[in-house]
Amino acid sequence: MEQEPLPNQAGYGISGKRPKGQEPLSVVHASYADFSEAIQCTGAAMSTAGSIRTSAYIRHLCSLGVPDATVIPEIVEALRQLVAADSGIFYWAGEDFDISAVYAQKEEVYKTYPAYCELRANGQINQVPGDFTDWMRRRRCFANSARVDRDFVNSAFYFEIVRPSRCRHVVVSLIEDGIRGWGALILTRELGRSPFSETELAAIESFKAHIMHALRHPQHAVSEYLDDADAAVILADWYGRMLHCSPSAIRLMRFAQNSTLDGDASPQRLPEMLMPLLGRLQRLSKGEPTAEARIETINQWGRFTWRGYPLDASAGITASPGFILHVQHQQPRLLTSARGAHELGLSAQQQVVSVRWASGETQRDIARELGVKESTVVDHVRRVYERLDVRDCAALATRLTQAGASSLSL
Repeated sequence: MEQEPLPNQAGYGISGKRPKGQEPLSVVHASYADFSEAIQCTGAAMSTAGSIRTSAYIRHLCSLGVPDATVIPEIVEALRQLVAADSGIFYWAGEDFDISAVYAQKEEVYKTYPAYCELRANGQINQVPGDFTDWMRRRRCFANSARVDRDFVNSAFYFEIVRPSRCRHVVVSLIEDGIRGWGALILTRELGRSPFSETELAAIESFKAHIMHALRHPQHAVSEYLDDADAAVILADWYGRMLHCSPSAIRLMRFAQNSTLDGDASPQRLPEMLMPLLGRLQRLSKGEPTAEARIETINQWGRFTWRGYPLDASAGITASPGFILHVQHQQPRLLTSARGAHELGLSAQQQVVSVRWASGETQRDIARELGVKESTVVDHVRRVYERLDVRDCAALATRLTQAGASSLSL
């Protein structure tokens, strides 16, 4: 078992803009070389066939054109599985090169963010791992903690940020357009795991251009959302004060308010966006006519459906202790379908064709997008129908969303 090192006694944008000259990436026609490194290095994590499908799935995700904040969590998870990491993080950079938002699979990352900001302000990370703005300006790069392990484990960054997040080894992939960085993908392994190899880092780096495409390519307006696995319950009183808010509820509240840089601040009151719902619940408890105690909020992280239920509507506001608020997160249907196509084991082209076909695109449009003959698309559709035992587009859409819905979450 690896021993944690002792200290040396001596010593996260989301903009949707597309860079000039950047052309769309082909989701299917990437060569085998684009992900051969990934296949070579992931034998312990998954089979060669699994590596090929996951690599194709990552490229597919990056081509969907949905808001980048909704697709980045799934990209991070797919890459985590590909190289057998323990957790993943993504930091977005704004126009000023500084962190504009963060997504992390571990809650500890959000909790340590204020400490990270303090280290930056004091200049304690200028050497290891380097300041985020320097990464984005391409002045310096921190790629693999294994390269500078002695300095890394004796740094303030390690003891105040990495170790409290239960991590030991780190790799960083700068997502950039050739001029500047627009984000940083970080994968970690815990104490007791082996460091990331250079081959594994190369596997992650092979997807940089695709992830850049997902960040900066113009995105389609989302017209349809589906429930994912993220839901939570909040208990509040009639003054809007939160009496109980679970960690999952705090997490969803963070994304709903787009406040991913607020650290470990637990909300004490309902946010302003939920005041209309509180008013409806108050009128409902008084027996007054009102609209349904339900509202929807939408931002780059997806759609959030909020429903309120008085604890004892018959008792009125003065006697009732308050109400329960249920929040359900929803992802774009296109993303759910893409996840389903991957889970069902479809080939690279079958994944793309089935998702596009199920979303209503014509065979001609799909053929143009993939650079193949229309008859090729027809053949793929026929093979997918046979494999999934469906007879029409509606049945295919249902099968894809059913397969993908249960496993999607922030």
